[in-house]
Amino acid sequence: MNACLRICLLLLALAPVAALAHKGSDSYLTLTLAPDGRLDGRWDLSLRDLELLLPLDADGDRRLTWGEVRRGSAAIQALAATSLTLGSGEQACTLDTGAAPLAIADHEDGRYAVLTLAGICPRGDRLTVGYHFLEGIDAGHRGLATLRLNGEEQARVLTPMMAGAPAPALSAWTQVREGMHHIATGYDHLLFLFSLLLPVALLAPRDGRSARATALRDALLLVTAFTLAHSLTLGLAALDLIRLPSRWVEAAIAASVLVAAIHNLRDTAPRTRWLMALGFGLVHGLGFASMLGELPAATGPRLLALLAFNAGVEIGQLLALALFLPLALVVAARYPQGYRRWGLQAGSLLIGTVALAWLCQRLFDWQLIPG
Repeated sequence: MNACLRICLLLLALAPVAALAHKGSDSYLTLTLAPDGRLDGRWDLSLRDLELLLPLDADGDRRLTWGEVRRGSAAIQALAATSLTLGSGEQACTLDTGAAPLAIADHEDGRYAVLTLAGICPRGDRLTVGYHFLEGIDAGHRGLATLRLNGEEQARVLTPMMAGAPAPALSAWTQVREGMHHIATGYDHLLFLFSLLLPVALLAPRDGRSARATALRDALLLVTAFTLAHSLTLGLAALDLIRLPSRWVEAAIAASVLVAAIHNLRDTAPRTRWLMALGFGLVHGLGFASMLGELPAATGPRLLALLAFNAGVEIGQLLALALFLPLALVVAARYPQGYRRWGLQAGSLLIGTVALAWLCQRLFDWQLIPG
């Protein structure tokens, strides 16, 4: 009973985390600084993010219309003015966030408000960016920026805690960290992997080292199949060789989690789970590509960015495997019936319930759970 209680508490602790959707929060910023100090640019802010900060939905129907956005344009521009600070040398730049009327643009993950920026900087050869959008609200938010200075483009990843410091260059290591961040906050990807791995501990023979070796082999087979599949479609999507609507990709990812959970309740045989990892991994690769697909053109060789980002995703997956598998093996070895009932069956039921909510939310735009 104690083992069952512990497993239940673990599942309950994971439930609030699992209730979040996959797609992270991003904004897209382009700034051009002329040698004479003139500054102009564009900033795309997600309407979903703006709703967290401003009462834009006047009628409370949870659907923003163009009229509601237009009426809130002054508030949006004022918020943007306090969320972005620019400097040149030791002096601040002037910034007008309403240089043109507010517009709307469609990105892969939804609709964005487009602000036209203009300003003056004391120096035309240096620019520092202070980024405060969603500061203290969403630490996982990212601003993808292209800075054009002296005829050259530089790419930056901005976070809500920049506090006026120069943004770091978008290097290979930055891409590795972004890949790790993407998998760490991609709860649907993680739940799909956990659904595949839940039966592994029960399928291993109960003879010490052989059990661990068999479980590790099965787990690595599943992760390898998933990795090969999503790496293929990640590369194709990031290089713009394949493109599908984000809404349908996210719905298909939710469906994959649901199918994997239902499969655990019906059959734990390993012969089909690696095929499931391979097939659904193709869909998950399109989801991983949502980050790279919106990167500015100034990221340098896209192949290097792709390889670094994918490496970060794989490191994140291996860390998740290293945390999950030893715990599952220990519990399954000591309490096989408790693990089967409360770990495999109850865990799969919980994962399937969350996945079904995701699927309905992504197909029909129902706000069942946060995200």
